[in-house]
Amino acid sequence: MKFLCCGSSSQRASIADYQGHELQAIPDKVFKNELKVQELWLDGNSLQRLPGHVNRLQNLVTLSANENQIQELPDDLALPKLEELYLQENELCHLPASVGRGCGALRRLQLNINMLEELPDEVCLLHRLELLDMSENQLVNLPEDVGALQSLTELWARENQLVALPDSIGNLKNLVKMGFSSNQLMTLGPSIGGLESLVELWLCENEIIALPPEIGNLKSLRRLELSDNGLRALPKEFGSLTALEDLWLTNNKLDTLPAEFSKLSSLTSVMLENNELTRLPDFGQMTKLNELRLTDNRLEALPEGLGKCALLTQLYADKNHIKALSPELANCSQLRALWLNDN
Repeated sequence: MKFLCCGSSSQRASIADYQGHELQAIPDKVFKNELKVQELWLDGNSLQRLPGHVNRLQNLVTLSANENQIQELPDDLALPKLEELYLQENELCHLPASVGRGCGALRRLQLNINMLEELPDEVCLLHRLELLDMSENQLVNLPEDVGALQSLTELWARENQLVALPDSIGNLKNLVKMGFSSNQLMTLGPSIGGLESLVELWLCENEIIALPPEIGNLKSLRRLELSDNGLRALPKEFGSLTALEDLWLTNNKLDTLPAEFSKLSSLTSVMLENNELTRLPDFGQMTKLNELRLTDNRLEALPEGLGKCALLTQLYADKNHIKALSPELANCSQLRALWLNDN
């Protein structure tokens, strides 16, 4: 255990570090210094609950209790200065509404690897929240007003049971990273187009069969992961994602790509394995392309313009129906890996 004090004697900030001590309760010593404690670290213990008198720590800024066995939080939790609450890898089945009502300063809320089936609507009152991680729970939906979290820059909810996203999600104008991989999403609503600051979007291992045209509004998007879905086609507006650098579309049901795909001139890596593609649009504008994976499709030829991809180092085109290579491929002088077996 470490109980550290920083600052002048008249205004001391304390860090109480009790990580990895097999504790079953918060030590009394913490509450003897309750007005000084600003950070409380309880990771890797055997706590089953946070007691109601944790509210006495009115100057607490950081509370971390990852990797415990916590099953419940106080129903009247009220820590007005709390900015960081870390509860990863516990046994929470319920999040009290007081988290939203009594912890209005929260900037980071980490709830991943628990057993939550829902979040209270009051979470949407956390208008200063910048990071919300709900991954690896049992959530079947998100609060309808999640779009009220205007300060959010990161939103994660991978490995849940979500079947749809609230329409209000498009109001998250400051969102930079969002991930809903390994859920049961079947569609994305048009509101997705409102995420004008989004840089990373992770949606692999869902049941998405189509993308809305509004996907083309994501002008800041650089990484898009859509592998292991049921996509049969991409909208022509996909070609408006001109900032896109890394694209994963492996294990879908695509048989063609729109001609507008050719406009994606910022692409550095494209993963299209295990689809039903018979032809590809011109790749001549993709001069930054470094890696192209086309394994296990029905292609009879490589895309035109590939010879202009001077930075290409890896090309995987095995398990297709390719009978000949264009001479322009010789222009790819940086090519280090070329796979053409089973054609």
